[in-house]
Amino acid sequence: GEEEGEEEGEGEGEETAAAPESTEDDTAAEASAGPEHMYMYEGEDYSKAASEADKRSFDRLLAEQLKLSESERVLRRERHRGDGGTGSSSLPFSLPQLPERKRKQLTPEQLAERKRKQEETKAKKMRMLEEQERKKAEEKQRKRMEFWKHNNYDSLNIAMDTSSDEEEE
Repeated sequence: GEEEGEEEGEGEGEETAAAPESTEDDTAAEASAGPEHMYMYEGEDYSKAASEADKRSFDRLLAEQLKLSESERVLRRERHRGDGGTGSSSLPFSLPQLPERKRKQLTPEQLAERKRKQEETKAKKMRMLEEQERKKAEEKQRKRMEFWKHNNYDSLNIAMDTSSDEEEE
């Protein structure tokens, strides 16, 4: 196992050291035969150092990415603060200023009606919640009694008959 790994490593080193620099004829032959390695594209070897144009393009891309991430961070910070990002001068684009809709002024009668409806709704929700809780407790108790009956369980608690206590007094 170890000998095979050493032989492969030596073979790769020999190929790169013994490979002569390609000429235009070799490049055309490689392009038609297929690339030797993954950095060969359309007859150009990209495994070597990057050209000046490539470096400039890369630097430009990094600057744009930095600018975008900075603007995203500013927007996120404004959203977190509650600015909402509207009308902010730090946006990379301008938002149209939409007119705010004015709310209709309600009369005292309408306000009283609204408050009454809110109170009714609140009371109705509370009644429904209490009813749900009561039904849930009853269902739990019913299931417990059913389970006890199924398993022949008798509670050791003394059941007090409240109606007989009231009659005695």
